Amino acid sequence: MKNSILLNMVLVTVLALSFFSIHTVANTSSYETTDAGPEYDPWRDLNDDGIINIYDVVMVTGIYGSTGTPINKTALLLGLQSRVEALEARIPKNGCISIHPGAFRDSVINQSSSGHFRVTGGTLRGNGTYYANVQLPNGSRVVNMTVYVYDLSEEYYVDVKLGRFQVMGGGPQTMASVTTYPPEIGPGYMVLHNDTITGAEIHNQHCTYYLELYFSGEYPFLVFIATIIEYEYLK
Repeated sequence: MKNSILLNMVLVTVLALSFFSIHTVANTSSYETTDAGPEYDPWRDLNDDGIINIYDVVMVTGIYGSTGTPINKTALLLGLQSRVEALEARIPKNGCISIHPGAFRDSVINQSSSGHFRVTGGTLRGNGTYYANVQLPNGSRVVNMTVYVYDLSEEYYVDVKLGRFQVMGGGPQTMASVTTYPPEIGPGYMVLHNDTITGAEIHNQHCTYYLELYFSGEYPFLVFIATIIEYEYLK
């Protein structure tokens, strides 16, 4: 038993001396060296302790003679990077929010409503001006506004505006608007679009955003259903 242990220790010592000898020769041709010795190679640090020493040699002796499929570690890393990029590419680059009738209120930003406000069957009805806060992702860009309304009148109309206020002042600024004016373009169910957006990039640290809805007449002539605001993420 003692002889076996002694023999193994001698074998490990011989292998270690051989490894350092071969490693030194290899470094001369393929690795940079310094005055203090060969440059540290993380790929040869098998236990990742920041130093290549006898413990790494022992790990090699434990698997000496084994075979398998060789792996190009650089290619492996590039493959992993490619998979990460593919997963990132699957992240949505655009989105949308919807503003429903219950989000609106009247008498906001020093403007009053002359009519009543009520929500019936998921629609907002009543003459006057109403406002709803709009929350959009910071750094995104608005690309389209779609408004769904019933305009059952040849006399009245609906205006919808997406706007912003600068936090440091400057007053309201219209970003996009749609209207059923002149009334002759009705009556009926309407889907109104506007993809020409002024100041489309969203800066929540500098501005607040709102939707303005104006009815020129009473229910049942004019009915607001919803507004969809589409945006894209900037790169």
